[in-house]
Amino acid sequence: MRSPTGLPFALCTNSAIIRYMRIAFDKIHGAGNDFIVVNDLAQQLNLTVEQVRLLCDRHFGIGADGVILARPAAEPDAAAFMHYINADGSLAEMCGNGVRCFAKYLLDHHLTPGTAAAPASQDQDSQARGDASHNCAHCAAGTQTQTSMTIATPAGLRQVSYTFLRSSSAKTPALGVYGDSQEDIETPRVSVETPILWASVDMGAPRFAPESIPTSLSATRELPASTGSGSRENAVVLARVTVPKQMLKAVFARAGAKNPARERALPLTVASDVHNRERSPREHTLPLTCVNMGNPHAVLFWQDVDEQLARSFAADPSDFDITEPGSFLEALVDVFPKKTNVEFAAVVGPNRLAMRVFERGVGETLACGTGACATALAAIILGRAKRSQPVWLQLPGGLLCVRWRDDGHVLLSGPAQTVFRGSIDLDDLTSCPEPAALDNLVSRHESTALDDNLSLPRFHNLSRSSHEQTIRRQ
Repeated sequence: MRSPTGLPFALCTNSAIIRYMRIAFDKIHGAGNDFIVVNDLAQQLNLTVEQVRLLCDRHFGIGADGVILARPAAEPDAAAFMHYINADGSLAEMCGNGVRCFAKYLLDHHLTPGTAAAPASQDQDSQARGDASHNCAHCAAGTQTQTSMTIATPAGLRQVSYTFLRSSSAKTPALGVYGDSQEDIETPRVSVETPILWASVDMGAPRFAPESIPTSLSATRELPASTGSGSRENAVVLARVTVPKQMLKAVFARAGAKNPARERALPLTVASDVHNRERSPREHTLPLTCVNMGNPHAVLFWQDVDEQLARSFAADPSDFDITEPGSFLEALVDVFPKKTNVEFAAVVGPNRLAMRVFERGVGETLACGTGACATALAAIILGRAKRSQPVWLQLPGGLLCVRWRDDGHVLLSGPAQTVFRGSIDLDDLTSCPEPAALDNLVSRHESTALDDNLSLPRFHNLSRSSHEQTIRRQ
């Protein structure tokens, strides 16, 4: 068998090799946002950046948006500490979907000695809202257990309330096209052995002040403090960030290919402020609303760019390529010194939003829990959603529900499901060397093999040393 380069797989080897270690893992996703979860309660696992990248690689590894290690919590009330690492090897303060998946992992492996039963009189989403009369379709799905636990994270303690969905007849709200009414769709059949966890996470109170994001953008509005104390808090709402206009044209390239008239209209609609003499005609500004949900977020509503484009996005978000503006804004360190997650959203209907997200340190993902929270809060601040009702968000990977309580805390609700379990040898993780290293390696192999009939183990060691030498030279 040969690698995509056409060379034997023995030539493809990891540059970061540690001692032999096989680890067991669960692959779990929440609305398509997937994670590799590993038990590290013994605190013996010290993954390198390269190992994390390879584990998360969807071709050379298991494939995931990040790695979560279960470690002991310092707080006695917490079941465990969630050590979350992005796919690029960087550490993250918080991950809303990851918390739900982490809770499911702890439950599946009986690692929750501190869990406490929730009141039987309230369903799971009712606890999230404090509304005992709520009868969500998810929660009417025939459940067996309903409990809660506390999880420690770098952003602080997070309370998780959960229930298992075991019935194949459960229905979930679906988001229609712009202006359509809410529909019901069937959820996939779920086996009793691997039920879907539907969980609500108390994400704590958001922060809006520029120094809390952090961002160099100036505050543009004053909001009631999220803690509910009656004080006021500065916020970055619809603050404009300059971007190349040509980059915005690339965003709608696929949409324009389907509808050429839409692309022809783009320079007129998107570049409506280019008459400002202080700005180059090659530049445009995007209005961003910033929220910190334990990690930084910058939210863009297409309604603030062009109404017709917002309708197009709401009808089919997949038409739009967000990679270029997402990566540009994420890495704009003079504006976001710790980088930022970037959300692109449009209103679909009353308290219903369509969104896509470009995650810091990962790229675009199918869902982002903290991003969903930030987007829902931005919609409420901008008057596009009501705070008194839950906000439903349609992401490429599925639905998430956000509630901003009167006490200032944000509740994130969504699914978590195990995809598969397995084990992997860390020193078997492989990645291909650069072409220059391969050329040198092949030349060395051809000359050496002629001399002493090079064996496969020696050939593997040769490839490893050649790759490591190349890395050190770089």
